[in-house]
Amino acid sequence: MAPYQVNLFRQRTDEHAGQTTEVVGGAGASDIIRVGDKDNSSSRKRLISIEYAYTPTNDSPHHLSNWFASPCRHPYGSRPLYDIASHHLVRTISTHKGMSISHLATMLKPPDLIGHINLSLNLGSFSDAKDVISVRPVVPFHRMKDAKARDVHEVMMMLPVQVEISGGIPSAYDYPEDEFQRDYAFFVHPAANCASEASGARVAELEAEIQSLREQLGKAKGINDVMWETVVQKVMAQEKQTVVAEGRKGTTPAASTGEPMDEDDVERPRKKGKKMEVTK
Repeated sequence: MAPYQVNLFRQRTDEHAGQTTEVVGGAGASDIIRVGDKDNSSSRKRLISIEYAYTPTNDSPHHLSNWFASPCRHPYGSRPLYDIASHHLVRTISTHKGMSISHLATMLKPPDLIGHINLSLNLGSFSDAKDVISVRPVVPFHRMKDAKARDVHEVMMMLPVQVEISGGIPSAYDYPEDEFQRDYAFFVHPAANCASEASGARVAELEAEIQSLREQLGKAKGINDVMWETVVQKVMAQEKQTVVAEGRKGTTPAASTGEPMDEDDVERPRKKGKKMEVTK
């Protein structure tokens, strides 16, 4: 078994435009992706030969020096690192006795430091030479399409807009100072701000509700007082009119039935009651 390099871009020959570079599989679902090339020589160039069996690799597509580490069954238990573009063995990591390497990852590094850094250890004696990491130079610019930029080792970067657009239209990167301070305070003390804002809003809501209830209570009390005063005055006026009318007729209302009765009838029970008390 051996790893095989599959390019993400391919050259297509057009009758009118000549050779054009396109993405593999960019034509949609109908596009046919072929791993092997028609030319056997190019296929051999994309084949990385390893003398021993290996397991699935760890690729690093984000790195300028595109490497893959193969935790393979090396006879000495080491882990080789290959450069995908040049197929070179970059280095070999040795394992200690009784230990194994289960994960390998790469870190981002400025391209200017490649070839100018020293990864060797400070050797105290000749016996420590076996622990030195072997380093081979890898040029990260061989994957650039522009030949001129590749030769001078120029890396193109897209920078944000630094000035305002002409015509008075503010730039999309403008950040007002008050908005920045508000967002900064929100992210620095999110819990305190949320709690204070929520409690302040709740207090204001409760105060407004209390004020509304007080106004409604005052209106209800005023309506109730007016109703009671009206009813009392109306009843007293009716009673007064009834008493005046009955006084003119010479009768008084009965205590139990409310019917008018003569003054002689009022005096008669009293006299009978006195006579009965005497006989007893």
